[in-house]
Amino acid sequence: MIRLDKLEHINDFKWYNRVLIINNKNQKNLLKQVKNSKKKLYNRDIIIIILKEKNAYINDKVLSEKFYKTLKKKIRHLDNSYKTILIGRDGKIKKIYKKNIDLNRVFLDIDKMPMRINEMKNDIY
Repeated sequence: MIRLDKLEHINDFKWYNRVLIINNKNQKNLLKQVKNSKKKLYNRDIIIIILKEKNAYINDKVLSEKFYKTLKKKIRHLDNSYKTILIGRDGKIKKIYKKNIDLNRVFLDIDKMPMRINEMKNDIY
């Protein structure tokens, strides 16, 4: 696990974790699902980053301004209607969810990805 105080760039997660970025506005249902799905998130190596009031948080801990700026730069081309963004282990944006979604939809999308299929075949998790 990467130490939160050492994070300086969104690419620090590259090849280690999938990242789910949640724009906190009106996402109470999704945030509740996150709390109830710890094992599924862990099994898929998903890190949850919550964007709120020009800050980025992991586990209620605010990340550095430098990290926040790299994250915003990565998603700058997206319009403001996004709610949740999935970034794959390769550091690329895999899916953009523009409305309230069910976390199981995210799990299904991940489980269809070639790298995840390979993980499941090899019983890595």
